[in-house]
Amino acid sequence: MEQLNLVLTLNKNGSITASWSAITNVVRYTAYMSQIGEDHSIYNEKNLLTTSYTSPANLEPNHQYRVIVVAYTDGSSENVSDGKEHRTCRTDNRTCTRYKI
Repeated sequence: MEQLNLVLTLNKNGSITASWSAITNVVRYTAYMSQIGEDHSIYNEKNLLTTSYTSPANLEPNHQYRVIVVAYTDGSSENVSDGKEHRTCRTDNRTCTRYKI
């Protein structure tokens, strides 16, 4: 199974950019962003045809955000953020970390 190799970057304007590797035969990607500790997504960007997504600027400071990317081939889910990994960013100290789930 190909890997998405998800990378998060915290931008100076307070947004987070998620970027990942292209997967063979993918028809679209979906990026989900949530705050750690919340059980719902705050941003869902569906039908992405590129390998990056940037959230709106000025995310709430001093919070940790999780991003999960799903790759779809022929209408079905194929890869989810490196199989079983997601990335998080903390807006207080501008760090991004990879976690196993």
